[in-house]
Amino acid sequence: MQKEVVNISMIADMAGVSKASVSNYLNNRSGKLSKETSDRIAKVIKDCNYIPNFGARRIRKAGLSKTIGIVLKDTLLQSMFTIPFYSFMMKGIGNVLGKAGYATILIPEKDHDSRSSLDYIKELSSGFVDGFILFDIHVDDIYVKELSACDIPFISMGNVFDDTSPNYVGTDYYSGSRDVVNYLVSCGCTNLAVSIGIPESIVSRQLFDGFSDELAANGLSVNSNFVIQGKSDMDESIFDELLTLFQQDNRPDGILLSERHFYDLSEVAKVLGFNLFDTVRVVLYSYFFRMVEMDFSYLDIPYEEIGAAGATNLLNLLEGKTIQPLLFKPRLVRK
Repeated sequence: MQKEVVNISMIADMAGVSKASVSNYLNNRSGKLSKETSDRIAKVIKDCNYIPNFGARRIRKAGLSKTIGIVLKDTLLQSMFTIPFYSFMMKGIGNVLGKAGYATILIPEKDHDSRSSLDYIKELSSGFVDGFILFDIHVDDIYVKELSACDIPFISMGNVFDDTSPNYVGTDYYSGSRDVVNYLVSCGCTNLAVSIGIPESIVSRQLFDGFSDELAANGLSVNSNFVIQGKSDMDESIFDELLTLFQQDNRPDGILLSERHFYDLSEVAKVLGFNLFDTVRVVLYSYFFRMVEMDFSYLDIPYEEIGAAGATNLLNLLEGKTIQPLLFKPRLVRK
């Protein structure tokens, strides 16, 4: 059922309750309802992809709000001005949207899988926000699925691994990871390690798939002890994991990791008393502070260009145009 034809009266009929009960539920007055009634209303709303049309009058009077919502975790919002990734991306997004006369609002979320967070996003789409840019999406992402089902315009900044949805722009970390492994093998490395961040992230999946596929192409296999995961590549330390890894006799001679985790590796080298660059060949898959020349390779990613492309695709969606997904392949800078 299309969201345009569903209204409170229909929700009430399908749930077998009164319009007043539906209104109480939608306005968070569930204390006036039994749990059974609330559950019935919630099920009908979910099954119908119903979006409370709190902004309908505004739409009729003013048309588009000319506002784009940028959705990201509240923990990331706190560090968006200190993590350069977001600064570069936001610059590209802001330049495109600003020229088109759009304002942006930042929408923090505490729990990406939370029903209340998603319902809030859907509510904002009813006249208050024209479309959304989603950060930190996951594999089988609930936001991607439900916003697609509701025909709410959005762009996710990252490959959604869903051929039915073209609404994504991001980095082709899969190809980048393969290039890194091929490079390390060509340098004579045979014991390769990788730190891929949290396993449910899109970047983590791309990095690991590219890493393992290119190892196989070179006649090598993945050593599970050499794969570090479960810690954010932006703001969590893997010092303990790296310390354990490099205390082994058969330690890595090549490694792919983030810039944040490179500093952990540097500390491990100091603690164990080995020369980092004589011991392991390092490649970074996120590298921002390039002012200081150092002896490691990295994947060069055009973050600002990716942000601009995401904003452009979203504007095209709002104009009813067909868009194509975009993945930007990183350039391997060898040292």
